[in-house]
Amino acid sequence: DVYGLTPEVIERIHKEFTVKTPRKIVKINLNKASQEDLVKIQHIDYELAADIIDQRTLREGFKNFNELTKVKDFPIDKIEIIKLYLSLN
Repeated sequence: DVYGLTPEVIERIHKEFTVKTPRKIVKINLNKASQEDLVKIQHIDYELAADIIDQRTLREGFKNFNELTKVKDFPIDKIEIIKLYLSLN
């Protein structure tokens, strides 16, 4: 996550670097994921993963991703990135 780059800097970066093989994103089922699965996702550490699992148990599963914002210390500003790696089924 990089913000605030000028168009000139972005152009120089594109000249110097190339993504040859984009990494395939494998989505993890939020309602079945283990703590070890969740910590593989950017911005989720072991403590947050445990809190997510606790909330999942209390709620009998998540119905939508916005329910994650109710988890203690969830990085709400990163939810769009985190959602890329999750599914609900």
